Amino acid sequence: MNPAQIIADNLAALPHPDGTPRQMPGFQSALLPEPLQEQVKQSATDIGAAIINLLELNGLTVVSQDQVRQPTQLSPQQVGNVHCNVCDQRLFQLNIVTPEKILVSTRTLIAGISAINPECPHAAV
Repeated sequence: MNPAQIIADNLAALPHPDGTPRQMPGFQSALLPEPLQEQVKQSATDIGAAIINLLELNGLTVVSQDQVRQPTQLSPQQVGNVHCNVCDQRLFQLNIVTPEKILVSTRTLIAGISAINPECPHAAV
């Protein structure tokens, strides 16, 4: 469902984490004449879209829970092998848990790379 529409549909009584809805009487339109109900619905829709826009302008994104990536166990597809561009032999291996941010042990990486001859990367020093 559209996050802006969810906000619009709930502006009359926003659910609060403490369990007590926050009443916003200006958006309770059930007893209003039809033309006013439509105006209130349109205002709520505009406010919902504006709230989503405000969040996005500030670097936030609203996603459904089923869109959130669940952490997974390491699998063979999550091991990256770094190969020599000369001989295509493997230089070292990285365990990739999150592709967008690969964390390495700096000590191990530098020690491993410094043991490689820069003139012939596939031969040890």
